[in-house]
Amino acid sequence: VMTGHHRNIFCAKFRPGSSDRQIVTCALDGAVRLSDLDASQNGQGGKFLGRSSQFVSKFSFLPDDPNCFLTAGQDGLVCLYDLRLPPADEAN
Repeated sequence: VMTGHHRNIFCAKFRPGSSDRQIVTCALDGAVRLSDLDASQNGQGGKFLGRSSQFVSKFSFLPDDPNCFLTAGQDGLVCLYDLRLPPADEAN
């Protein structure tokens, strides 16, 4: 699966309700990404969702909401992501 990460991936989970077609990942490069298995087969990497100043080691979807999840980063930040909102700019 082409994710777009440039460093080790620490956590990968299927998005609930996606029929195991979408995967959220976080990695040593500090990025959080959403990959679609159908798009990945066409050579497309995952969609950038956000970045931590250091690596992101884990995340967990909120109970009963397949659109929201929390990440935990090495920088001590816990971030809430909502997949219904536009993603952050990858340059930041």
